[in-house]
Amino acid sequence: LAEPEEGITIYFHAIISKHVTFDPKLHTVFIRGGEELGQPKWSDACEMYYI
Repeated sequence: LAEPEEGITIYFHAIISKHVTFDPKLHTVFIRGGEELGQPKWSDACEMYYI
């Protein structure tokens, strides 16, 4: 088990439709949680990168 200061890497995969106008040079995707799920408000929990 990793120590909190070591951090972890989690990989998410998404299939984006050709109809979605996502340009990784212009758009950023963040994973958020918290307030919407009944928990204290969070800021951006992590940033996702297009590869």
